[in-house]
Amino acid sequence: MKEVMNIEQNTKAWHDLRRNGVGASDVAAILGISPYKTRHDIFLSKTTDEVQNTSFIQQRGHDKELIARAKYEINTGEEYPPCLVENDIYSYMRASLDGWNKEKNHIIEIKYCGKNFKEEIPEHYNVQCQYQMFLTGGTCELVWITDDDKIKCVPIERDLELIKKIISEVIAFWDEVKNAQYVECISEEKINLLKLYKEKNSELKKIEEEVEKIKNDLLKDLDKKDYETQYGAIRWVEKKGNIDYGKIPELNNVDLEQYRKKSSRYWSIK
Repeated sequence: MKEVMNIEQNTKAWHDLRRNGVGASDVAAILGISPYKTRHDIFLSKTTDEVQNTSFIQQRGHDKELIARAKYEINTGEEYPPCLVENDIYSYMRASLDGWNKEKNHIIEIKYCGKNFKEEIPEHYNVQCQYQMFLTGGTCELVWITDDDKIKCVPIERDLELIKKIISEVIAFWDEVKNAQYVECISEEKINLLKLYKEKNSELKKIEEEVEKIKNDLLKDLDKKDYETQYGAIRWVEKKGNIDYGKIPELNNVDLEQYRKKSSRYWSIK
């Protein structure tokens, strides 16, 4: 993990950094457990120039963050400046930390909770903290702050299995982003159909692999001749080889491109 200079939120530099990597606030949507955004929303935010406006609740939380951090620092007698960090190996894995004490390697993640403290930590907040702990190798506390500026600190227990799942999903997601050449917004219905297509296509590939193995086992040790059975025939077939046009001397220095058939366009789903 390496430390990156702190960049003011909602500036162009901040949006550029978010677009060119996967932040902790993206993780819940990538895993499909965010109540606010979908995986496709995050995909579009990385592959288009669209910048989403900050909601009232988000702005309220950002405003409360300064108060919560100051109170936490007073209570602990330690400094927790905000900081942006990223992974040494996967530089696109990064997080904007609300507060980080580098000496203790301890993170605080600040959440505005309205009038009352939350009894339980929502899973979409938990995965955000787990991702931050992975990036820093440190410990983490979630700091609730209410409308009347009271704070409550809740330690987050590291979950190695969940972290493995998060990192696996983030790597797969970023591969999708890197392979995107042109993105056209489509409906949620089409997104679900695309997801179903890829699931079924994956199942089909497994079946094809099984069929190929069965075929190889079937043909193993057979004499090279024809067979007839009540279930079908097995033929020993000879196929003529292709012509090696590169070895025809008359074609040397001949531009064969002029004889190429017209190109065609087709759909590709990856």
